[in-house]
Amino acid sequence: MTYLLSIMNQYSEMKPLLVRFVQEVKKITGCEAVGIRVLTEEGTIPYETYTGFKRDFCRRAGPLSIDSDRCSCSNVFREEYDRKLPCYTQEGSFYVNYMSRYLPGLSEAERKTCDFCDIFHYESVALIPIRVQDRVSGLIHLADRKEDRVPLDLVELIESIALHLGTAIQRVWILEDLKAAERNLEEKVREKTEQLQQRWQQLIQANKLSSLGVLAAGVAHEINNPNQIILANIDLLEEAWRGVSPFLDEYYEQNGDFLISGVNYSAFREELSANLARSLAAARRIDGIVGDLKEFSRKEPSRVESDIDINLVIQGGVTLMSNYIKTATGNFRLELSADIPPVRGSFQKLEQVLVNLLENACQALTSRKQGILVRSSLRQNQVEISVQDEGRGIAAVDLARLGDPFFTTKRDSGGTGLGLSVSSTIVREHGGRLEFSSQKGEGTTATLFLPLDDQLQQGEEY
Repeated sequence: MTYLLSIMNQYSEMKPLLVRFVQEVKKITGCEAVGIRVLTEEGTIPYETYTGFKRDFCRRAGPLSIDSDRCSCSNVFREEYDRKLPCYTQEGSFYVNYMSRYLPGLSEAERKTCDFCDIFHYESVALIPIRVQDRVSGLIHLADRKEDRVPLDLVELIESIALHLGTAIQRVWILEDLKAAERNLEEKVREKTEQLQQRWQQLIQANKLSSLGVLAAGVAHEINNPNQIILANIDLLEEAWRGVSPFLDEYYEQNGDFLISGVNYSAFREELSANLARSLAAARRIDGIVGDLKEFSRKEPSRVESDIDINLVIQGGVTLMSNYIKTATGNFRLELSADIPPVRGSFQKLEQVLVNLLENACQALTSRKQGILVRSSLRQNQVEISVQDEGRGIAAVDLARLGDPFFTTKRDSGGTGLGLSVSSTIVREHGGRLEFSSQKGEGTTATLFLPLDDQLQQGEEY
């Protein structure tokens, strides 16, 4: 008895506990078969474990319900029995030592569910309740084909052991609940840790972008100062050339060609005018790029508060990415509709979206022969901007996750998975949406939909 109690306290899982218990009870009782039924949440009482019973017996007798089946097993679980009957103990156990003589005294309904023991010729049968917190949660089934194998004193011994088994089962259930709670807590901690790591990475990326903005503004300032001097000097040179060229032309007409810096004046005159025009155009281009950099790095208030020309946004993004585009493709097309009304939003943030989409399109190309097409149009009361590339395309399984933070198909080449996530957030803040369509190996189209000015709620924050 003491040995059996010590064994029951060794286990922290239900199945090993019951298997070992059944083995030990079989040794103590000497019964041919021992099994344990356990009550489920659905009200059924299957055999959790057994030894000595034939598998066919447990298969046929196992699927009983305490709600719909009337038998000795279900009576023990429901505690519905007459304690005055000699086959029941004061603790609610059922036992008989002559099943073949007991069955004829039962009703037809009871006999249908009780005759399994008779069919398999078990004469001695005992059903001993296992209580957990004063509720019958299981039973110990003893059976033997010989008569008088389950006397009252043996049944009472197993009843006392069953009380300790109920305590052991309750302890295991508590441990299982604690383990489940621990797993649940670990899962929540893992989820929260991942969320914090994502927020931290976003913070780092935001800090990098902020630093990049400061750097861009500083570079733009440093470039702008000497460029303004170049612009001023080009204007001065043009004015000086316009002043001196008539005298040089007159000398040329009277005396013929002459050398200036080793070049005939007739050729020098044409080259100088063209070189000054090219230098002026280049300096003005630098001035435009500097302006775009300043605009791109400028901090804006968080409210959508201005009407913007979406075509200018696109052109600004293309200008910022012009060298990147030229390196990636020799086939870049821009098709901008002229009849697009203004949209309300942030020029800078929408330009950031275009820059990101253009960068992704360029990175998707595998050859300079592959092209990129950028379009703007007005459809169904909304502005539509599409960036279409002829690159490697995106697998269907990845399309739905493109806007997820930290999801990227370019991890090996340094992708962070934040560009499209940030872009999607910006677009949603403008009341729009960003959609992608792609075929693996055939390219990708990113389409940005924005509402017209009168469709966007005034004062919306983002």
